[in-house]
Amino acid sequence: MIQCCGDAITEKIFANIKNTKCFTIMTDETTDISIKEQLAICIRYFDTTSYQIQEKFFKFIDVVDVSGENIARTILQELDRLSLDISYCHSQAYDEWQMSAT
Repeated sequence: MIQCCGDAITEKIFANIKNTKCFTIMTDETTDISIKEQLAICIRYFDTTSYQIQEKFFKFIDVVDVSGENIARTILQELDRLSLDISYCHSQAYDEWQMSAT
């Protein structure tokens, strides 16, 4: 039941994003409490029904390889899965912070 509700909400959000033909993708790599690397993905877009900028957390994706190449590939695969055209992505934001051993 929860999955169905989540899918319905996601479908509505992404229908709005596809309608605007302009979005920003924001990602950050994080490690959860079980020491699993995850990529957090948020999407920012202008909602044509409310006439407001919306910023929505979309999902966490488990990643083993946190290289820039793999993160880019993961993002592109997710956008493709959602049928979002990358040519409408007008901005990107990433945050990477690594602690070096001293």
